[in-house]
Amino acid sequence: MDFAHEAKNAERAIEDFKGVRTSLYIPEVLFSSKRVLVMEYIQGGRVDNLVYLDAHAIDRNKVSVELASIFSRMVHLSGWFHADPHPGKVISQGSWPAE
Repeated sequence: MDFAHEAKNAERAIEDFKGVRTSLYIPEVLFSSKRVLVMEYIQGGRVDNLVYLDAHAIDRNKVSVELASIFSRMVHLSGWFHADPHPGKVISQGSWPAE
């Protein structure tokens, strides 16, 4: 694992989604080296936490559609994707996705 490479992937994703209307938010990389990656803290809940989604009036169907759209864009238009999108890395915030 090379976290400097992961930081570059974050930069690429930011560029790939520039100007695209989406709820995707990529935390700012504060520091990276081969062994350490420090990113901005984001408050939210896991997308598989249905209690959190309900408590924050987040429509789980919209979340599913948004995630499918984001990953489809990465694969079909950008030619790459995040290969480890477990729920701990994909969080919901407030009224997600953006209207």
